[in-house]
Amino acid sequence: MGLGSNLVEAVRTQKGAFEAMPGGSYLGNRELATPIGTAFTARARYQADGREVEETKVFAIHPQGDRLLTVSYVYPAGGDSQERVQQLLLLIGEIEGLAPSPS
Repeated sequence: MGLGSNLVEAVRTQKGAFEAMPGGSYLGNRELATPIGTAFTARARYQADGREVEETKVFAIHPQGDRLLTVSYVYPAGGDSQERVQQLLLLIGEIEGLAPSPS
């Protein structure tokens, strides 16, 4: 199984984890083309600390190519979800591979 397959599996696993949370409601996923390659989002709403929150996770292959990179953003559920997701995607766009350090 290649690392790309691990991204799909990470999203599938996250769906179940979100649905298992108190009040958990999975809101779907998207495939993205990012500067570091293909990435997938997973988004849900659930109850945390007595309030409804929304969480978006982005799964990508780490720029050095040997592990999964996961970035998560948890925010109060509300009408600004699209803006919050856009902020997360801007962050993902800033991630770059690190040049190897000179020996």
